[in-house]
Amino acid sequence: MLIMLLAGCDAATIAQEYALNNLDSNKQWGASATNRLLAQPGLSGNVDAVANVVQAREEYMLATIDMFVREFGGVEEYMSEYFDFDEETIEKIRANLVV
Repeated sequence: MLIMLLAGCDAATIAQEYALNNLDSNKQWGASATNRLLAQPGLSGNVDAVANVVQAREEYMLATIDMFVREFGGVEEYMSEYFDFDEETIEKIRANLVV
């Protein structure tokens, strides 16, 4: 998500890409993750809760991006504060991402 935001992708595109993970949610990885989560004491038998954890829904990523912007002000601010990147470093990263 951070890299896509830094590259200038819009929230809808990021959410759609994230949702592509659902293509595997019912296959090997998804089944394995579901079984592991259902074995956890707090989730034992709660199939609906586990499905919400395993599935990658567009609305989840949209909500995450919205929260991220509200809480941190955006990707540049986040990278500056939490990674201690200066503006020049952020621009170099962006330049390497975008053709």
